[in-house]
Amino acid sequence: AVRDFDGNLHIIPNSKVMNSTVINGKNGTWRRGSLYIELSAQTTPDQLESFQEVVKAAIEAPTKARRCEFGICRMTITDMGFSWRTTFYVNDPQGVDAQDIMDLESVCLVEAVRALREGGYQLANLDRAEAPRVL
Repeated sequence: AVRDFDGNLHIIPNSKVMNSTVINGKNGTWRRGSLYIELSAQTTPDQLESFQEVVKAAIEAPTKARRCEFGICRMTITDMGFSWRTTFYVNDPQGVDAQDIMDLESVCLVEAVRALREGGYQLANLDRAEAPRVL
């Protein structure tokens, strides 16, 4: 079974796979990247609700060398706050390789952190840095 970028599941019989040429989509025109951001436990409900919009705007900012498209955000609660996993997609007719995605993950993460800080969000790592240490 193979799942496409739209999430549709395609079931291919073994007999067709064994007698066919398989093309590696990893070096294709579409690739997915992920960002991991953890917000402070002091984050307000309004900030949690607007997180997705803030990060989407940062990811899709027109200043990037390649156009990134926002995917999804998923939140989990951690001991220090709220951890978000955000995905984005890149489509380039010349192809997108793993190094391109790693570079874009870094660029998108910096832009997202900048936008969150400007919006008054506090990252959980700042809480960790200021937490009392037990020796």
